[in-house]
Amino acid sequence: MTRDGAWCSQRTTTFQGRSRNLPLTIPGPAIASLSDLNLKLYDDECSRRPARIWPSGTYRRSVRCLLISSFPQAYDLACGVLPNELLELTIHFFVDSYVRHTTPPKFSLMSPLSLASKGCRRTSLRIFFSRIIVTSQKQWNGVFKLLVAQTISDPALDSFRSGGSCHASALDWTSVSLSRRLNFFRQLKRLSTDFYREGLSTQHDRLKLILNTLNARALSCLCVLTLTSLPRTDPKMLRLIAQTLPGLEELYLSCIERLDFNSPWYCLQESLSCTIHSPIPSVCCDHLRLATSYANELTVLRRLSRLHIGVFLSDEQLLECHIDHAELVSDRVPSFDGCAICHESRDIVQRRESEAAIYMARFLPSLKSMGWSSLFHGPREQQSKSTTPGVEDDRRGKSCRLSTRVEIIRRNRSITCRRVE
Repeated sequence: MTRDGAWCSQRTTTFQGRSRNLPLTIPGPAIASLSDLNLKLYDDECSRRPARIWPSGTYRRSVRCLLISSFPQAYDLACGVLPNELLELTIHFFVDSYVRHTTPPKFSLMSPLSLASKGCRRTSLRIFFSRIIVTSQKQWNGVFKLLVAQTISDPALDSFRSGGSCHASALDWTSVSLSRRLNFFRQLKRLSTDFYREGLSTQHDRLKLILNTLNARALSCLCVLTLTSLPRTDPKMLRLIAQTLPGLEELYLSCIERLDFNSPWYCLQESLSCTIHSPIPSVCCDHLRLATSYANELTVLRRLSRLHIGVFLSDEQLLECHIDHAELVSDRVPSFDGCAICHESRDIVQRRESEAAIYMARFLPSLKSMGWSSLFHGPREQQSKSTTPGVEDDRRGKSCRLSTRVEIIRRNRSITCRRVE
């Protein structure tokens, strides 16, 4: 081998030495290929030992393995073991970049990686099942069967004895796919549920059934709860959540996913009749009393830092009047920014949102961020279909950020706010 690492044409097949400390020198250029190299060194006791090639062209015995190098220091040709931390980061990057983009995520994309080795299999399964997205009862049954099959094939992945289905920490699903098997998830930290198929009369019973199905350990570990497409958001529901999940840190509740602003105006009117989207003035006479009724039920959540209540603080008649404006223009509902008549209410609504956020911060000492659904902020386009990954994500159900967020600032025993979205 030359200094630059290139192989020469002349071959050398066998070298023998009789002395323990005697180096063997290559006569002439180096070998043509590694497969042609056959080095045999014999010491005085006739014991066979491997050899080491040094840059000068001399061979020295080594007790480890054959080393070939053209650099000042010899490097081992044996492959090292990849650290588990690096392997986990690589698999995590693959899952987040490729597998998660499919809706729902397909395990077939992870199958080749899970067959590479036992270590890759355990790591890939644990990462893949760390977040489970379920959209139907059939899919929920399939996911559970897959978890059971993996548990039987590898007892180390036993989710029912060690706690948590392959360490699942996030579960996104629709309420219609509810099953008693939910109690097997003992390490849940995030739970996202879509109530699109529920009505005003079934919402509370369905939520109570979900919370009662959760394992006691999951109730203590759960720190993020997301409920979308709610028919209404009332103090009764907030009381149930606060009493069942006292350790919540983030809570996202929203009703506006039921409103489809891309449909013709008569379809929007139908969805408005099935959702309590604007509780002012039919439920509460003003925004301060509404904020008080909400905050009184959430005072037990001492660690709650992020809260979003997806109702409009504008008057209920504002949407109906906006539809009347739309009938004069086209068959579709235009954005509120494009309506000159409704734009006059923008400052009033935004002032209500800020005042209500400050009022709720007085009851919730750990609150840092408060969000409301808003008709005067963010894109007005609606997505046809979307999932609800979690509180930190910008996409919520079928809405596309028809909301506003206010940052709570506490300074010198005074509370102020700053609009950030």
